[in-house]
Amino acid sequence: MKQDGGKRVVDQYPCSTKKSSNNIKRHGYLEHLEGLNSIQPLYVPKYTDMGFEKIKLSDEVFDKIKNTWNSEFEWPLSDEFKEIELDVIHNINNKIKTKSYLIANHVLNSYLHDNLKHILEDWSGEELQLTSVYGVRVYPDGSMLKRHVDKYQTHIISAIINVDQKVNEPWPLQIYDDYGILHEVFLEPGEMLMYESSRLVHGREKPLNGDYFANIFIHCKPIFWDEFELSIWEKDMRKKVKKK
Repeated sequence: MKQDGGKRVVDQYPCSTKKSSNNIKRHGYLEHLEGLNSIQPLYVPKYTDMGFEKIKLSDEVFDKIKNTWNSEFEWPLSDEFKEIELDVIHNINNKIKTKSYLIANHVLNSYLHDNLKHILEDWSGEELQLTSVYGVRVYPDGSMLKRHVDKYQTHIISAIINVDQKVNEPWPLQIYDDYGILHEVFLEPGEMLMYESSRLVHGREKPLNGDYFANIFIHCKPIFWDEFELSIWEKDMRKKVKKK
């Protein structure tokens, strides 16, 4: 559904793995995911000391997010919002995929690009090219995200913004740092986690206990990120993943 003026668009997830998962049986896909988790981080360059950092957004930026969110969101969601299915998202029994909801506002996404890109550049030490901003993604009760690494072609320097949550207990992001140490990161509304998402294995493997958890995601790549050069080691990486 679209509204006049481009203020709200309900879209499907722009980086869906549906196409590839259609060609791989469920169990085989999860094995493939684990292979990527162990091999891909060896190839993606390191840009920061720890690989992730949590910060608080400015009042001005978060007020813009909250005002948009409050004007468009009501729980429970109406049937007009599409349910989006992803391979890495499971329900509480961890056997079948669950669904999340995507409430996209391209005006807000453009604003966030203009106002947050420089923060990600300062943190990473790189001039960045935006590859996607999407959300608000709403996860329902029982959601779990399998451990994974993001797409190395486009999701190099990333950020998660927590917009809102209605939970009975905190829902942490589990993320492994450069030394293999597992951390649990707890986000509150108005906080942003910057992280090297194609290099650090991350997920939410504890089921969400509550009504919903709503995030916005930002993904960037360094401007020098040359996909031709990437293709030189891509075949080697794929061979190693296949052997896992």
